[in-house]
Amino acid sequence: MTLTKIKRPTITLGSPGEEISKKDIHAINQRFKNLHLLRLQRIQEFLPPRQQLFLDLLPLIFHLNHPLLPGFISTETPAGIPDYTPKRNSIKAAKHFSKTFNYKRRALINYPIYGLFLMGSVSSIAFSKTSDMDIWLCHQQDLLTEELEELQQKASEVEKWAHSLDLEVH
Repeated sequence: MTLTKIKRPTITLGSPGEEISKKDIHAINQRFKNLHLLRLQRIQEFLPPRQQLFLDLLPLIFHLNHPLLPGFISTETPAGIPDYTPKRNSIKAAKHFSKTFNYKRRALINYPIYGLFLMGSVSSIAFSKTSDMDIWLCHQQDLLTEELEELQQKASEVEKWAHSLDLEVH
């Protein structure tokens, strides 16, 4: 693998009391997402195929509510991640649970989940086969109490599914 260093302009955070520009916030956000994608790629290379299924399917599980996928609670559970389109491996993983699964792209008015992010030692030198995976699920702050409860329940069910694959996920 060849690593290429990309020169990026520095991000100006301004002096105390100064605003951060939208352009700088976008750059910070994009760098965070790029780091996350790199972590995801490295951990996928490390895991056996049975456990790779978990990471392939995870964003799709929180992007839609499908009764045959792990973690399904109800059709009312908050779902939808902006700018997410499942890749072939995610669709293939979903077909592992439901042979008739067919993803149809749909425009949502509201995307309650901002993103899912692998945190902690994942993809670092400290990661080992016994390490756990910490996942941040970032959501809209104005979700109703019932919606938050269903989302938490779904996350707990996904943790149980991960445990059945010999993964410790939080």
